[in-house]
Amino acid sequence: MIEIDFPLLAAQVVSFLVALFILWRFFWGPLTQMIEKRRNAIAKEIDDARKGREDAESLKHEYEQHLSQADETAKKILHAAIDEGHGAKEDILRAAREQSAMFLAKAKDEITFEKELAMKDLRKETVDLAVLIAEKILKQSVDPSTRQRMLDEFIDELKNE
Repeated sequence: MIEIDFPLLAAQVVSFLVALFILWRFFWGPLTQMIEKRRNAIAKEIDDARKGREDAESLKHEYEQHLSQADETAKKILHAAIDEGHGAKEDILRAAREQSAMFLAKAKDEITFEKELAMKDLRKETVDLAVLIAEKILKQSVDPSTRQRMLDEFIDELKNE
């Protein structure tokens, strides 16, 4: 039969309990603390990674917004430059038309003036020739007052025609 030695059993139980206490005190406590620290560190790294990913997504979203705003601004600037170019073109064309109209009016005025001057010279020459012909025909000299009177009559006749 099996005999149980109680003092040996008690000594083994006490030594087991002392060994269990020593393991619990010196190994299990630090081991659980180390495991808890590791668990906390892993959880913190996961949270940091999640925050980093959220920050990256937020930055990406902000970047996309800034990029779309930059595109819109560039389009607005381009359209404004095109509109300004069209306006400048119209201003240049209007100024050129006005300037050409001024040159044309000035040229017409000069032509009219020159025409009137030529007509005066032509009338004077015609009168002088008529007087010379009349003098030769009459074989006599015409005094200046008669000459002026004849000139005025001739001019009046030309105006009436």
